[in-house]
Amino acid sequence: MRHTKVGLIDAVDGVATPGVTIVTPLFGTGVYLIGLNGEVLHQWATDLPPGTYARLLPNGNLFWSGETSEGPRPGGGKGGLIREIDWDGNILWEYKDDCQHHDFRRLKNGNTLYIGWEKMPPETAHRVVGAEEGSEADGGVIWGDYLREVNPAGQTVWEWHMHSDLEIEQHPLHIMSTRKEFAHCNSCAELPDGNLLL
Repeated sequence: MRHTKVGLIDAVDGVATPGVTIVTPLFGTGVYLIGLNGEVLHQWATDLPPGTYARLLPNGNLFWSGETSEGPRPGGGKGGLIREIDWDGNILWEYKDDCQHHDFRRLKNGNTLYIGWEKMPPETAHRVVGAEEGSEADGGVIWGDYLREVNPAGQTVWEWHMHSDLEIEQHPLHIMSTRKEFAHCNSCAELPDGNLLL
């Protein structure tokens, strides 16, 4: 057993799930494909720290989000740049939205789905119920989420805005939370029937 901050801590033969693990160190640049014994099987160099994480696409390419310095940062998980990178480190596809955060997925139709932050318009922000009054972000802003689908050319083909599509009053914030953000989303996924899960 190792007592360091980096590397495999322990491995028990026959207990670990077979396969590989992708590691994207939050405060570094690069992505590592790690084997069952902690060995680095492959490495991709990146020019930015990760937004959150990376995943392998069915074609073996890396699907990665990088943290840009521009755009809002109302919470953790900021991304801003989504890339598809081949095994040799070549950037095959890139899309930038400085508001992108947390999750992003390649859909079955080849498009890309991701979550982004946006300021709630005043006419919907005033409908937010609960939490501590006066605890909004700077300027009285309440941040919300949107979900956007873009095609390989980077064109928006569909989007959903939490502030216009949820019955805000039916989802009060907890009394112990702040009003900086409403209905924070961390993950999105396409279900087998084509519906989306947030």
